[in-house]
Amino acid sequence: RSYVRGIHDTKTEALVSEIVDFEFIVTESNIEALLLEINLIKENKPKYNIMLKDDKSYPFIKITNERYPRLIITRQVKKDGGLYFGPYPDVGAANEIKRLLDRIFPFRKCTNPPSKVCFYYHIGQCMAHTICK
Repeated sequence: RSYVRGIHDTKTEALVSEIVDFEFIVTESNIEALLLEINLIKENKPKYNIMLKDDKSYPFIKITNERYPRLIITRQVKKDGGLYFGPYPDVGAANEIKRLLDRIFPFRKCTNPPSKVCFYYHIGQCMAHTICK
């Protein structure tokens, strides 16, 4: 709708002038729509879409499948028993959500079990109490 109404910049006018045909695909969710868009852009390499054209994969937030899980950001989704959430449009958005989740849920912050109680355990932001004791 935004392409057929209003005043547009030169790039958008050029894009609209080249439209011959279009189709729309109904998806079940926003995430499914984003994944479909990413795949179609990688497949068709449209001239005017530069944001999703690069070959970078999109970030996900992962809850690791460890005894005391950690919350991490990754660009690779693996079948490793972890829970993956995303994709996010950029790493900044993923970091912002991770920061919020870290404050709400006491996921383990340390990558290697410390030899003594970690700082996050003392402030109630780490549930790995048996590792940290």
